[in-house]
Amino acid sequence: MIETTDKPSLDPESKETRKVLFQALNGVLGLAHKKIHFSNGNSDAAKRAWCRILIQGVATYGTLLHDAELEALSARVKLLEERKNE
Repeated sequence: MIETTDKPSLDPESKETRKVLFQALNGVLGLAHKKIHFSNGNSDAAKRAWCRILIQGVATYGTLLHDAELEALSARVKLLEERKNE
């Protein structure tokens, strides 16, 4: 596997995409929380399904946060390398 310096996450559009994904996940997580806790008519199977959606949403949210942190660290390292080379 060949490592390149041009990572897809360094694309300026990825920040906007990530922002949209965060907004969508906020909606999904809120809906799942409501369906689990406040719906009296839901069966146990439906609540379990909403719990699985909630768990997957939280995992995805964590991955997006991790990617954002890596992108910020990469930018900081690049800036430090540029300062070092001056």
